[in-house]
Amino acid sequence: MWGNSLGWSLSMLVVALAAGWMYLISSGTNATPATTFSRDPRHFMALTLPEPPPAAKLPPPTDDRDAGELYRQAIKRFEADRITYEDFAARGTLAPSAAAKLDAIDLLVQATPCAKMNLFAAHPQQIVNYDHDKPPLEALRMLGKVCVDRLGLLKQRAGDNDGASKLFHAGFALGEKLARERITAEELRIGLELMSKSAAAMAGAAGRAGENDRAASLKEFTSELAAFTREQVDPIARVTHTIDPRIVGEQTGDVFELARRSQERMWRVEAILQLGRVRYLAGQGGTSGNQRAATAFTTKVAAEDPDPVVRCAASAARDLTAGQHRMQ
Repeated sequence: MWGNSLGWSLSMLVVALAAGWMYLISSGTNATPATTFSRDPRHFMALTLPEPPPAAKLPPPTDDRDAGELYRQAIKRFEADRITYEDFAARGTLAPSAAAKLDAIDLLVQATPCAKMNLFAAHPQQIVNYDHDKPPLEALRMLGKVCVDRLGLLKQRAGDNDGASKLFHAGFALGEKLARERITAEELRIGLELMSKSAAAMAGAAGRAGENDRAASLKEFTSELAAFTREQVDPIARVTHTIDPRIVGEQTGDVFELARRSQERMWRVEAILQLGRVRYLAGQGGTSGNQRAATAFTTKVAAEDPDPVVRCAASAARDLTAGQHRMQ
């Protein structure tokens, strides 16, 4: 009797252990499910930038040329003489010997009236990658600083309001074009930053000139840009660009959903780049199933997606090495 009972007990223990192992294997090989984040349709909509109100009196684009070529030339001139621009941003003056060397800024002014821009979308590999430094974007960030924060404000203080206005408009136009192209979140953020500080500079100039309605309109627009960033950009960026093990472990399912069905190309790009990281970091509570699914997904998208920018992101994610990941 007792022998039979012992046999049954051992059999039940074996079955329980087998079931436990099967559960562990299954849970470790399945991909993480999406969270409530993916049930909010707002997270998957295309972004719509705030529009400057008519009272801001920003000149509309009037030139059918593509500003991309002018900005590419500006980047090359900056890279050929980086020290001059960095020094001017820090301590430049209106002395002819200093200001005359800033020919890249002239190109920004020339690009102001251009109605369109195809800059990084034509060469996505320049910024759709895992490099910490992205020289073309950093060049435009520094040129915007020289244009608005230094040269524009210096001209304004010297009483050259027309000259200052051209520079503020040039900085705003550069920012707006980057924000509208936005193939990566970093390009969008630089664009929004330039738009915001250029609008703030124009608001200050309008206030000093007694154009109170215009000043108020521009200030309100900068507030709208800040709200746009806070409400529509930051919540998704926290999911698509993180190495926090907790967030990665919990929300990889949401990253897959963004990569598959976001209507905003920039978020598809950022989500796919995040899946490249998932290949090496499953995160807290994450699964090996996520890592295998990420490899399969990026390989498929790199070969088949019709959007060359998305394919570029998938190729970078597919080819990310363990060594590159450790540098993230």
